[in-house]
Amino acid sequence: MGAGSVAIQEESIRTLVKEGKPVRSNIISEVKAMIDWEQNYPKVLVDRINDRTYRDDQLLISSDSEEINTFIKEGMEERYPADFYDVYESNNKQYIVVKTDFDQILYTSTLKAVNANTKEVAEIRDVYQNIFEDAGLGFDPVKIELVKKSELNIVPRPANYDKYPEQLVNAFIKEIDDFHVKPEVMIFGGKQLVGQPTQGNELYEYMNDNNISVALIETPVQRAHIPQEGIDELTEALEYDAVRLFFCSKLYSEEI
Repeated sequence: MGAGSVAIQEESIRTLVKEGKPVRSNIISEVKAMIDWEQNYPKVLVDRINDRTYRDDQLLISSDSEEINTFIKEGMEERYPADFYDVYESNNKQYIVVKTDFDQILYTSTLKAVNANTKEVAEIRDVYQNIFEDAGLGFDPVKIELVKKSELNIVPRPANYDKYPEQLVNAFIKEIDDFHVKPEVMIFGGKQLVGQPTQGNELYEYMNDNNISVALIETPVQRAHIPQEGIDELTEALEYDAVRLFFCSKLYSEEI
């Protein structure tokens, strides 16, 4: 049994960091807690942080890699409004402040701090992440070319960001066309289809016109598919042109 297709996830700040790329992502409050932080950032950016042009819960992305900087900046320009972020450059480094809303922060569960007498003295809740860190920035051209050279089919897995979905479907289509990729199936990452909640028709038209099936991701018990916003409506509109996607455990994969 051989592989015929490879799914490629759209890159995000989180995937870049996870893969060890030279990029940092911090909530501004985390930056301000660093020792001598003001010495490590451009003065104009420091001044704007200190005069509260940016809130402490907003996101600061930085990198000294020209390749990564270009990828992130172009990805932002093609997908998100210009007033949603500010770009600073200094000493071959790029800094991007993403002006997310306060509701884009996820926190850990609240912990209770107690003293030696087990009396509750404080509640502690830490920042887990900014939701934008999972927003799509585009596909890695190196991964795309590697799969194409292997003569395998590419199954794209685009990401969504529902605060600004208006340009996401068109940006995805343009990029896939530029890569000369003609997918037969599409998988969607996260809890929503790309372009939700406003661009469902654009996504349907692209998939319908190009005979692309939608992948329904099975739950671990394989009794239903994982709910994703827009998936049922798209599947119905495509007249149930869908495939089922399920994960094999290591034990099961060894058996087959």
